[in-house]
Amino acid sequence: MMGPKVSNLVKFYTIILLLEKPFSGYGLMKEIGSKLVQKVSPGQMYPFLAELEKSGHIKPSKKGSRDKTLYTLTPAGKKFAGQMLERFGDLIETALRPQLTSCT
Repeated sequence: MMGPKVSNLVKFYTIILLLEKPFSGYGLMKEIGSKLVQKVSPGQMYPFLAELEKSGHIKPSKKGSRDKTLYTLTPAGKKFAGQMLERFGDLIETALRPQLTSCT
């Protein structure tokens, strides 16, 4: 199964955070905003969460007295996240390899 397009740091970091634990949309926006030192809007977050849910990569569930929606990666989502991290590692290695060989 093909995953959604991860075309920016907000989307990338969303998936990384969901690997750690379930988050609400607001919790993701707050955490990413503090790490990237930029405001993350609901217009950035919720369409991506909807895309992840539609593709079967996350599962929403209601928790707590206020029925806050928490998003959890599904097994397919965890596999997608692993593939995404592997591709990211390959990109970093490709970018650094020329500099490493020129240093030696």
